[in-house]
Amino acid sequence: MDGPPPGEEGENLSPYAGRWVARLGGRVIGQGGTPEQALSAAQAARFKESPHVTYVPASSPFAFSSLLDRVRPHLPANPPVYLV
Repeated sequence: MDGPPPGEEGENLSPYAGRWVARLGGRVIGQGGTPEQALSAAQAARFKESPHVTYVPASSPFAFSSLLDRVRPHLPANPPVYLV
């Protein structure tokens, strides 16, 4: 699950950044938030074949806004946090 097999490098994967994709013959046939979801989606479409599942890294790492640094001192200690 690290890189596409030889001959499957062709398709632009930028729409799938930060997601898991299942590829077959160089084409994306399933995607998901986990390898299992990507495989399940691929198997729903192409149940007789075995796709190669890989993670497509984001082009840039996630960064918090500088606003968070200004707000953080005013928050209570250990509150539940939800990213939306």
